[in-house]
Amino acid sequence: MKKHKIFFLIPTLDGGGAERVMITLLKHMDYELFNVYFIVVNLHNQAFLESVDKRAKLVDLNIKRVSNALPKIIYLIWKHRPKLVFSTLGHLNLALASVKFLLPSSVRTIARETNLVSYEVKNNKYPDAWIWLYKAVYKRHDLIICQSQDMLDDVVEIIGAQGNKLKVINNPVDIESIKELADCNNVIQYNIKGGLVLISAGRLAPQKGFDVLIEAISLIDADIHLIIAGTGMEESKLKFLSEEKGVSDRVHFIGFQNNLYAWIACADAYILSSRYEGFPNVLLEALACGKSIIATPTPGGIKEILSDIEGCVITNGMSAKSLADGIKRWRNLPYHDIKGSDIAKYSAVKICQEYQKVFISLCNYE
Repeated sequence: MKKHKIFFLIPTLDGGGAERVMITLLKHMDYELFNVYFIVVNLHNQAFLESVDKRAKLVDLNIKRVSNALPKIIYLIWKHRPKLVFSTLGHLNLALASVKFLLPSSVRTIARETNLVSYEVKNNKYPDAWIWLYKAVYKRHDLIICQSQDMLDDVVEIIGAQGNKLKVINNPVDIESIKELADCNNVIQYNIKGGLVLISAGRLAPQKGFDVLIEAISLIDADIHLIIAGTGMEESKLKFLSEEKGVSDRVHFIGFQNNLYAWIACADAYILSSRYEGFPNVLLEALACGKSIIATPTPGGIKEILSDIEGCVITNGMSAKSLADGIKRWRNLPYHDIKGSDIAKYSAVKICQEYQKVFISLCNYE
């Protein structure tokens, strides 16, 4: 049987959610049906390199910027003539759409969005220009995969694409692998004694709302500690804020962790303070670790994930006081146990089968 040749395309293998999703998809692909090339624009950060499925052909373009990598990407597509190119992360998706007219007409492209476009463009220097660009080229993709209904609605609002151009597929979670890693004994240093421990993770950037979370901790009694896992441009600013608010002894920055699940296993609950999201995979991963969630009600799949799960709390707003009140509300719940059935619909096997149906459909499209 002839295999379908597919390119998986991603900017880096940093320790982010998009990278974890790609790694999970690669692990669960049917390699009897697909011949997979995993193309990374730059492997300078290799957080997930060891996790890449060896059955996929890994290609490092070794180019710093996505825009500079486009000629090489176009060359590889013409050389190998894949049936399908599957890309993720907004700027790469946009770049691929902008040059699609230079690709062989037989090549189909899928863009997997990772965030709410309307929120992302606000952080660019020229948001109106970015909106115009999305409207002009994004519909060139054969399919845009959105992780949540919020994301799909946002894409429709921005570019007007509807119908068979858009599809919601939630993120996959490798539940069994996470459970194996979610062992508190795998944490080398864990010196917090007494009180409740909350953990949060992500890029130390404005989107994640860690500034609001630190302020919320300052509004609560001293028997609550907060662990923040991740790196980013706001690290110094956030550490200074924790000192300014008098909670530097209760807010612990642990940097990037290869096995975040072990740290989550050590905590009492996971807390998410984001100003916006796409579909926060870390919430599913925390649930797979058996931990309940406290989260802001911001757009991007949070309500979609948590609304029907007992033991979790969605705060009344995006403010320090709302977060503090949410933490207090969570403490007063009668139980915090999370059942496996709460996340079964996000299992990697199930979600990856949904992706493969889409891939097969487009590969067979003439």
